[in-house]
Amino acid sequence: MTYGSETWSLTMGLIRRLRVTQRGMQRAMLGVFLRDQIRKEEIRRRTRVTDIAQLVAKLKWQWAGHIARCGACYDVRTSSRDKDVFALRSTASLISGLYAPGASRAD
Repeated sequence: MTYGSETWSLTMGLIRRLRVTQRGMQRAMLGVFLRDQIRKEEIRRRTRVTDIAQLVAKLKWQWAGHIARCGACYDVRTSSRDKDVFALRSTASLISGLYAPGASRAD
């Protein structure tokens, strides 16, 4: 349910839809129905499942940390279909790309 959530733009509407879906799955796990009128806190306590909004926020922070540590490893390029494609580049090509053409490292 959270596959790729690190890159999602989280809006309140999306968070609400994720929570509703999660509660539906938890109700199915417990075998309870909406007509049973069991509160969501009770359902979460019974299933011991983390709230989806907290999980997605945690995953986003983990991904941000990964990019911060390895940010120089990725180069965003645009393909012919205007989709973002991450291309892994070698360290040598990254260092050479930092300098203007014709300039040396001593400059």
